[in-house]
Order: sequence, then C-alpha cells, then structure tokens
Amino acid sequence: NCTDEAGVVLRAPTKEDGLVYFCRDSFYAHVTVTLWELEKKEHEWVRGRTIIDAATSDLCAVEVGGGPWWNPWSAVSNM
Repeated sequence: NCTDEAGVVLRAPTKEDGLVYFCRDSFYAHVTVTLWELEKKEHEWVRGRTIIDAATSDLCAVEVGGGPWWNPWSAVSNM
C-alpha cells in the first residue's frame, strides 16, 4: 500500500492538458520474478525449464498513485 508520502509526483502526458503532474512513482517496491522457457506442444505453448527461479528485489520502479487512482492501492500480478 502507498501513503501520501510514498514516491515522487511526476509529470505525465494527458490528452486534454498536455504534460501535467499526474502520477506518483516509487523505486522502493518489492518484486519476485520467475522466468520459464516456452515449449510448443502440438497446438499450445507450455512451460519448459525454469531459467530464473524466484529472483527478488526491493528496488523496483512502480506507479503508486495518481490519476485516475487517487486513493492508496496495492496489487499482485501473475503473468
């Protein structure tokens, strides 16, 4: 979760107002990355061998606020 003090307010391009202070970014996020080879099995792609297994870092650039999400939020992504 972010607080009002988390991150730095940055300018971002907007359709109506041009370049304005619009988002809040931080370099203090937590990230875990796992990377697999993809193998084609008949008509679909499946995970192959693991190339990177759960590498972690506490230095990750993320957007922590700004329009249109003005309230604090937190998320997890699985791709």
